[in-house]
Amino acid sequence: MGNGHLLGLVVFMLIVYIYSIQYYRGVYPQVFNDELVNSGIMKTGDIICFKAYDNFNSIFTGSYFGHIGVIYVDPAEPLKPYLFEANGIEAMKLKDHHNKSGIFFTPVQDRIAKYKGRCFYKELNKPLSSGVCSDFKSFIDYCLDTMSYDLAVVRASIKKWLGVEQCGHKTNCGELTFMCLIKMGLLPYEYHDERTLHFLKWMCNIKKLNNGYEYKELVHVIDHPFAE
Repeated sequence: MGNGHLLGLVVFMLIVYIYSIQYYRGVYPQVFNDELVNSGIMKTGDIICFKAYDNFNSIFTGSYFGHIGVIYVDPAEPLKPYLFEANGIEAMKLKDHHNKSGIFFTPVQDRIAKYKGRCFYKELNKPLSSGVCSDFKSFIDYCLDTMSYDLAVVRASIKKWLGVEQCGHKTNCGELTFMCLIKMGLLPYEYHDERTLHFLKWMCNIKKLNNGYEYKELVHVIDHPFAE
């Protein structure tokens, strides 16, 4: 194979990669945002995966999804699920009551409606116990008070992979989701000590969990531009 053919093959493979990781939409079951929330099926431990329209991070990270968060549902308000997430805030305009550390706990319906991109619902196959949910809410409150978003995501990932540091108070969306799943008993605590390079990709793709729990297939959550 000549140099010209090799270059052509490399360019072709690069185009295929960019298309598949950035532009390919796939075929997923769909549900309207408001209908999903009002159905009452969302529960603590479910996940929302995000695919942005306004950046090309996926090309460089190798993960189709660029963001992730974990759902918490208060038993007293089953039709108002919240999303717990870590997010970079360096380019965001925030109101006074927003958490300036980059750790957020907001209603899922509002978060999806305002997101510039595609959102996907990843449902647990069965509910967690009330005790686990209560402990998880305490963990959320602790994180909101003590944790912050780490803007140096690549550097932090390399340190985790090399075993120089573990997931902790400076975090990002993938690492926070990982710690949430450990807190809820869905992943073994021993995983916290293992070397991992790409928490976001792992958490977006994970299916099998502890004690017979697993995540169902992704469902595309869509919004509509018209009034009710």
